[in-house]
Amino acid sequence: KGDKKTEQEVIQIIIDMKSEDATFNIAGERAVNAAIKAGLISEDSVRKIQGIPFVLVFM
Repeated sequence: KGDKKTEQEVIQIIIDMKSEDATFNIAGERAVNAAIKAGLISEDSVRKIQGIPFVLVFM
């Protein structure tokens, strides 16, 4: 189990990591929404497995 972060903290981490050579494996409604708000992904790139949204991002 990782550290708990607020949505704002997650968005800031995503923004900071976007400029690096990063890979993101994002799963779950809240995490996917944070990635959309951070500008990392668009809604049309989101897929679902058994109703759970996820996205893979390779920078």
